[in-house]
Amino acid sequence: MLSVEEQAQIDDYVAELLQDDKIAFLKNPPDSVTRGNKWDVNDRVLDWVESELDKWDRDIIYWDLFEKRFVDVSPQAQTNALNRVQRMVKPDRLNIHMVMLHQLNLKEVERREDQRPTRDALKGSTAYVDVPDLVLGLYRPAVYDPGVQDNIIEIICLKQRKGPWPWKVICKWQGKYTRITGGRQGKLVMTKDERDEYRDGI
Repeated sequence: MLSVEEQAQIDDYVAELLQDDKIAFLKNPPDSVTRGNKWDVNDRVLDWVESELDKWDRDIIYWDLFEKRFVDVSPQAQTNALNRVQRMVKPDRLNIHMVMLHQLNLKEVERREDQRPTRDALKGSTAYVDVPDLVLGLYRPAVYDPGVQDNIIEIICLKQRKGPWPWKVICKWQGKYTRITGGRQGKLVMTKDERDEYRDGI
């Protein structure tokens, strides 16, 4: 488990990588927001987020570890929070893209023969699939197979509201620079029935 200081250092590092005049990285709210009565912490965090978004003239906002900012992480609370975030970023409101970096359920992933990300491996509420317009999974084969050279990363489309899916793109990965370049279409190993089942419900 990371300490508050360690998480702050990671946030600062990622913010430095991402920050420019078009992109902002949303870090932890101040202690004054998360301390006090626990029953309304989730709403106070989202109030703070909305006030921060109003200050920024950016096109893209990154938000890491979304659920860890809250006290109530029940599926319903996460669904309510995601729906509120969606209302914040509508074109008639702020006209920005919110990118949420979210964790997979590692136990679910690691017990499968194929460890590539799937929708059902997303931790928490089903709203993490239902609410976004686009859901992408990232997969580095070398993480699960030490014998593979760590120079590629797969970007897998798990859902998109306005376009075909699923699909996969294989890119070059340069971990030293946290850089993704190039890209070629990769084959999704699925039968038609599996593909239809994969898309069911979206």
